[in-house]
Amino acid sequence: MKIKRAIKHLWQKIYRGWSDEDTWDLQYTIAKFALPRLKRHKQLINGYPAGLTEQEWYEILDKIIWSFEFLLSDENIEIYPTRSIKELFEKEDEGFRLFGEYYCDLWW
Repeated sequence: MKIKRAIKHLWQKIYRGWSDEDTWDLQYTIAKFALPRLKRHKQLINGYPAGLTEQEWYEILDKIIWSFEFLLSDENIEIYPTRSIKELFEKEDEGFRLFGEYYCDLWW
């Protein structure tokens, strides 16, 4: 059964560029796609949204990037022993909220 499923997913990836397997934990799949692009975007940008300063925009991008890194980290709780779990997830939520809020401003 595993071989049959692996072949099916391989065919889907070849045919449409992604497989049903990618939808099992969609937030993880999206994070893996978005994180390197967000980091590169931060290096390339030459402006910032109206109503923000350049420094504020970079701080927002850092919060967004941190949230994606935290989500993808296998040891996302253990690497921050001085912070409570609640604090970490609140910080992660803030970054994802900012991602949604500034989604349309991710261009340069």
